[in-house]
Amino acid sequence: MKSSPCPFLAADNTCDIYDMRPGDCRNYPYTDSDEFFKRPNTTYLNSTICPAVFYVLERLRAKLS
Repeated sequence: MKSSPCPFLAADNTCDIYDMRPGDCRNYPYTDSDEFFKRPNTTYLNSTICPAVFYVLERLRAKLS
């Protein structure tokens, strides 16, 4: 899935294949998996497009400060 927006995104911003969506879609934005820390570049990129990831990173930064 390298196209944007997702080819399965309906006109009303819902997923046309929600019940059959791939694992990456189910797990996105990976904030509750090991991928969040194992792939910092992906996490950073996700933070630029996903408010949830940005929020989680900001909360982590605040706790570490």
